[in-house]
Amino acid sequence: MIATLSAEWIKLKRTPVLFLIAAIVFFCVFIMTIGNYIDIHPLTQLNLNPWGRFRNIGHVLYTNFFICPFAVLLTSAFFFVEQRANAWKYLYTLPAGRGKIFISKTLTLIALLFSTALLLVIFSTLSGYSLDYKYPEMEFSYHSPELWNYTSKLFHSSIAILGVIGIQTFLCFRFRNVFVPLGIGIGLFILGLVMGTTNQAQALYFPYSYPLLVFDFEMFNQSEINIQRDGLLSNVEWWSLGYFFLCSGLTLWMETRKNIK
Repeated sequence: MIATLSAEWIKLKRTPVLFLIAAIVFFCVFIMTIGNYIDIHPLTQLNLNPWGRFRNIGHVLYTNFFICPFAVLLTSAFFFVEQRANAWKYLYTLPAGRGKIFISKTLTLIALLFSTALLLVIFSTLSGYSLDYKYPEMEFSYHSPELWNYTSKLFHSSIAILGVIGIQTFLCFRFRNVFVPLGIGIGLFILGLVMGTTNQAQALYFPYSYPLLVFDFEMFNQSEINIQRDGLLSNVEWWSLGYFFLCSGLTLWMETRKNIK
C-alpha cells in the first residue's frame, strides 16, 4: 500500500492536478484580497476582529461556487494519466492487486481535496497579514486569525463534496474517457446549483447541491429542505459520506470482478 501511494504522488507531476489546485487557491485568495483592497475604507471597523468577515468571503466563494466544479475537474484530471495512456490493463497486471490500486488512488484523491482546504487556510492568512502591512487600520495583526474556526468550516465543506468525488470516480472508471465524466459532472453541478438555490426539497438527496446546503450563509431560502445541523456532522454530510462509500464500493466491486483481456 505504501508503494502504491508513493507511485500515485509521483504520477501527479504528469497531470494537471497540481496546477488545478494552485489555480483554485490563487483565485479564491485573490478575490478575497482584491475585494478588501478595493473597499478598504467601508470595510474597516476599529476594535472589531476583521478575520471573521475576511474568512467568510473566501468560504462563501469556495463552498458555494468553486468546490463542486473543482471536485469534478480534480477527479477527471487525477485519472488523466491512465486514461491518456490506456494504462489500466498494465496496472491490473501488477502484483499490488486491484483493490490496493483503487484504495491508494481514492486516498490520494481525498488527501488532495483536504490539502487544498489547508492551503486556503495558509494563504488566506498570509493575505490578511499582507493587507494589514499596507493598511494597519484593518487591525488583522491585533486580533486572532481564527485558524481553527476557518479550518473546521472548510473541513465540513470538504466532507460535503465527498459524494461528488465518489460519483465522479465511478464515472471515470465506467467510461475511461476524460470528457464524458467531465461533461456529466459539470451538467450535474449546474442542476445542483439550481436545486440548491431555488429551495427544492429534493436537493437534500442530490450530492451536487450539498456544498450549498452544508452551511447557511443566509443567501438562499432553504426552508423546504430538511437540513439538520445539530450534531457533529449535519445530515447533509452524512448523506455525502453515504454516497461516497456506496459509489466507491460499487466501483471497487466492478473493477475487481472485471475480466481483463
